[in-house]
Amino acid sequence: MSSPSPSLRPPALLRARWRDVPGYARLLQRRLSPPAATRISAVTGVLMWLLVLAFWQADGRLLGRGSAVLAVQGPRIRLRRRLAALGMLLAAALMLALLALGLGTAAALLAAVCGLPAALAGNSVAIAFGVLLVAEMARTLRGISSSVAVTRARRAHRRTGGTWWEVGQLAAAEDDPVSAGRLVHAALRQADTHGIGLVAAARTPALERAYRRLGFCPDPAHPPALIRLPGAAHRTRR
Repeated sequence: MSSPSPSLRPPALLRARWRDVPGYARLLQRRLSPPAATRISAVTGVLMWLLVLAFWQADGRLLGRGSAVLAVQGPRIRLRRRLAALGMLLAAALMLALLALGLGTAAALLAAVCGLPAALAGNSVAIAFGVLLVAEMARTLRGISSSVAVTRARRAHRRTGGTWWEVGQLAAAEDDPVSAGRLVHAALRQADTHGIGLVAAARTPALERAYRRLGFCPDPAHPPALIRLPGAAHRTRR
């Protein structure tokens, strides 16, 4: 089995910028997550996506072009980037713990002023915040659940030889199809230049048709994964 070359990383021009990550979090919460029932749920959902995207950005596998965003797995990640992603995850966990503690303390002080049991109020608010975070994390994971089959397909094809990348979480602003097209075609050029196979999953029939036009075909062994063999661009032009 061949291993990815260190040079086969997403080009710098395609990598997302840190300042765009919050906007991408709002976009993915709106386009990929199940509809939020309340405003608080929507805000918490954006926070969950922000944590996920910040981890991917620190890991060096988040691509962006204009309003479009795409996540990639498979390229070799340098150790310093892996450590940065781990540090980002630990910092996020610490921030959420401090936020829950702060909300609980504020609720306890307010309860004490009103003559209510302070400890009960503080613990209740902290627990409620934790439950809300867990629920929103579950909603966010449902937005990326198709990546499980895609990851299995990528690993299976890698065992047969060659370099394979997994692509997913493709989204763009509703009024900006140009950015999505530019990002996708730039990523495909990178794959064709280096002979990289791609694995993806379509969330909708329309997106599946778009993938098929780009040279993807169903992987019978790992539905709903779609695969694009190296050099697919040349075969589709014939």
